[in-house]
Amino acid sequence: MTKPVVRQELGRDPDVTLEELARAAGVVRRTLFGHFPGRQALLGALADEAAESLGAALESGAWPEESAERAALARIVFAFWPVGDRCRLLPAPARRDLGVERVSEIPAPARAAATAIPERGRRDGVFHTRLPPAVLSAGLEAMTLALLEEVNSAALKDDGADTTSRT
Repeated sequence: MTKPVVRQELGRDPDVTLEELARAAGVVRRTLFGHFPGRQALLGALADEAAESLGAALESGAWPEESAERAALARIVFAFWPVGDRCRLLPAPARRDLGVERVSEIPAPARAAATAIPERGRRDGVFHTRLPPAVLSAGLEAMTLALLEEVNSAALKDDGADTTSRT
């Protein structure tokens, strides 16, 4: 069972059944049920993979403390975009089957990193102090998710470069 097939089918129909997923993947139902006893377990595995991917993207970025905060913020969005793009069809069915709280835990490492950048920027006088860093981070997260939803609807075609850079 390939995860891209599962993500594609969830994007096509968030209510897709495990039987339909097995058929789309070209495997017998028993194969899928052998790995995932139910839909919640399958979505949980996809959520875990998304969380691991975000963590890996965060680690690979290795943004140095002295880097320019604006560039660091753009780099973090650019680093997370491929993970978000790969998992962009997951949030809607995951919220329903795993719960909002579980889905909210997935980007926690990214949220912490994205909050640290405005904290440094405020301290260094680069970012405005009117909004708390956690609010700025939440806005960035919401904007990224909204942009990914636009990719889902085909209103936006973007590999992240246009989203994260100024031209």
